[in-house]
Amino acid sequence: MGIASSVYANRAQAPVPVITLLSDIGLVLPINKAATFLGEIQEGHPKWNGSLDLAIDNKLKRIHTAAEQGEWEKAQQLADSAFAKSNDLALALTAGLILFCRNDYPGATSYLTRAISMQKDNDQARLLLYLIDYLTGQGEESLHRKALMALDWRAPAEFFGYVVQVLTEKIPITTAVNMGDTNLETGMLHYAAGLMLDQKDQPEEAKFHLQKALAKIGGGDQWLYLMALAKLETLLERQVNTHPHLPQQRIRQSDAITAIQTVRKKWAEKMKAYEQLTRLRAGLTQPSAPPAEKQAIVEKIQALDHGNVNLLLQSAYYYAMDEKWAKALTQVTQLLHPNGRESASRLAGGLLEPLLLNRLGRSGEAKNSLKAFQKRIQDPWYRQISACLLDISKEVSLAEKADEQPAYLLTGYTALGLWAEGNSKTKRALRYYKEALGSYRDDRIEYQFAEERIRRIQQTASR
Repeated sequence: MGIASSVYANRAQAPVPVITLLSDIGLVLPINKAATFLGEIQEGHPKWNGSLDLAIDNKLKRIHTAAEQGEWEKAQQLADSAFAKSNDLALALTAGLILFCRNDYPGATSYLTRAISMQKDNDQARLLLYLIDYLTGQGEESLHRKALMALDWRAPAEFFGYVVQVLTEKIPITTAVNMGDTNLETGMLHYAAGLMLDQKDQPEEAKFHLQKALAKIGGGDQWLYLMALAKLETLLERQVNTHPHLPQQRIRQSDAITAIQTVRKKWAEKMKAYEQLTRLRAGLTQPSAPPAEKQAIVEKIQALDHGNVNLLLQSAYYYAMDEKWAKALTQVTQLLHPNGRESASRLAGGLLEPLLLNRLGRSGEAKNSLKAFQKRIQDPWYRQISACLLDISKEVSLAEKADEQPAYLLTGYTALGLWAEGNSKTKRALRYYKEALGSYRDDRIEYQFAEERIRRIQQTASR
């Protein structure tokens, strides 16, 4: 409140210069639209109170453990109690999730709305709110539907928009369930299919897809696991209770118990595998680790995380950082074939393919690949990058557009840099890579690539 009030009252004053590490810059930037922020508080919209809950991990673990064991009421009580004392965003989201799983949609809506009030771009809460609208027959009018469908490759949750398209039957479910780039995405598509078929009163088909979803969902995706598990439990319970003959009812009840027990047993195994994945992924965040070491880590992750095509993009970039251009190209080829939906990874990989061909001296193939890429995609930014690489006179307009978004700045200038390298214009490539680092998007693989290329180019020049 104090920070927001200060920003609002002194908005005409120059900001106070602060010397800070680049990675911490987000912590010292002023609150954007402080007047709006204060107005929302006055209207009763909850906000994070600035207090860190150091016990949050233990609280969340207790809630999830209860839910995973089917103790939904206990999980809800734990979530309600924890949020009443903490007002933490993660607890609001978790409480909303548990209530959603218990089919208490008004209660879930209350918590999830609070979560969005605390974090406007909380797309997980927004997806749950849309699912509530969908399940209560208000999907077409849902305000969250439009927001989710507007997400593109720049948003980590862009896949949620694809899920909405599936639920609105813009994409056939038989096609959609094969369009996941990760186990989470495939699991979510099967979950969406289960919801849709249950709504259409096709319980056996719904059960099939829910079981498929639970088989795909990995240990790190507890929220989706709980949603699919709760829906399967509800469906099985309904099938047991609606059977007219008592003997058959008992058989079905036994089958239902066995099915849920099997799911829980497999989940315990997945959690152990997830712990191993977490340790491996931590190695990829080490700035000092060379590209070859990170590439080796990706290979170990691939052995555990089957079906994650996003790892192919990471692998391609680590090979490219290590100047193993042909191996990088092989990884991209695997990523792009067979064809899939226009995801963030396929857009990045589709652009990387001609860049690598050009770097390998295959300029004719590179231009043909670039033209084909531009023709088959819909995304306007990647189309503009392609047009600029084919006609460098369009660089000015590309630069103007790049200044609008950090993600544009990074992807645009990294592409220009690698294209310039392929054309033997090393000094220009160095300038482009340095421009790319001005995006500060060190969460993206292109940023690591630009950093490594700068280091290697300067190292070569100093010899």
